[in-house]
Amino acid sequence: MATDIGVDMFDTVPLDRISTEAKKVNFRRGLLTVFAAILVAIGFSAAKVAHFAVTVLLTTLMAIGYSAAWCAAAVKLGWQEGQKSAVAREARTTA
Repeated sequence: MATDIGVDMFDTVPLDRISTEAKKVNFRRGLLTVFAAILVAIGFSAAKVAHFAVTVLLTTLMAIGYSAAWCAAAVKLGWQEGQKSAVAREARTTA
């Protein structure tokens, strides 16, 4: 009985129409589509990597700039404190 069901199913499958449709398939277009999809994926990945690299670079430059500004401010305050000490020393020695 089970084999009869399988045979009946294959009898109703339109093999001729399937073969006709399969012959209409353009494999070149399919290959070009796959090739284009690969190129799009490469471009997409390159854009993501470039964006990440630029983000890291800019963040690093901002951190270096902030560090340089902080160092410059520390040197400036140190210079000003040194000037106050020199003035105070001169005032003590002249008094």
